[in-house]
Amino acid sequence: VELSKKTGQRVGHIVFAIVSVVALLVLIFLGPLILSVAITVIYPAYKSIEALETKDTDDDDKYWL
Repeated sequence: VELSKKTGQRVGHIVFAIVSVVALLVLIFLGPLILSVAITVIYPAYKSIEALETKDTDDDDKYWL
């Protein structure tokens, strides 16, 4: 609240700016990790579930289960 009075900005604007900077830093530093996990874990898991849900059994062994 003191920062709001010193800068003349509303508290909501200050909170939004802080959250935006933190989110940007997380994307910069953790972005490659999030992307690699999505490619190496989430996508094969999704394709495995998709293969198991099909009626055709020929594709069940193409992905890690």
